[in-house]
Amino acid sequence: MIDERVHPDLAHWAEVIERLRWAAFLIDHSGRLVWASPDVQRFLGSPREEELGYGLHVLEAFTSASWRHLSTSDSGRRLLSDLGPFVIGDAQTHDAILEAVPEEFRELLAEIESRSFVRPIATSFDHVEPHSDSDLPVSRVNVLAIPLRDESGASVGVVVLGYMAVRPGLVSLLARGDETMYERMAKLVEPQSHEGAILFCDLEASSDLARTLPTAGYFRLIRSL
Repeated sequence: MIDERVHPDLAHWAEVIERLRWAAFLIDHSGRLVWASPDVQRFLGSPREEELGYGLHVLEAFTSASWRHLSTSDSGRRLLSDLGPFVIGDAQTHDAILEAVPEEFRELLAEIESRSFVRPIATSFDHVEPHSDSDLPVSRVNVLAIPLRDESGASVGVVVLGYMAVRPGLVSLLARGDETMYERMAKLVEPQSHEGAILFCDLEASSDLARTLPTAGYFRLIRSL
């Protein structure tokens, strides 16, 4: 749940995002991380809430262990460079961030200069599976950061959406599957011993169908089944 002290507009965004089951997080007008959706938390490997960095400046939170192991080193640094200028804040905040972040990021963040955030920003990173023995990226994740304002036009924060770089046509194929099955599959990413069963299904008279139907029609039938 989002902190009650957070601006009500941000609380509204959190409610909408969670209902839509989007992967997103919210930053307040001071640049502090205030909320991450359940889907983002699962994406991070389900760390404890205190490990997410709520209340910290987003650049400080991003350089903590829970967040920085989400991406390859190069793409993570690119993400910080792309988003940093729009959330860095004033000079005092900048200096405080440099004191708080690991030394390996200080040179990068020291070069960032604050810029006004008036338009959405698109960037990306190469995702690495949390808790995996491999540091090879498994997918590209697109990121869209959108400034949020209240009715008077004053800044209330930023919503940052993450979405897999997958063509809509491929997503539609996945959508035909069973969501519960996909949820079970997601829990089996890490290799370990599991009980399992194999179900083999044979389509009756498939050879006759293959000879009767055009090839494209036959494969459309198989996919639909």
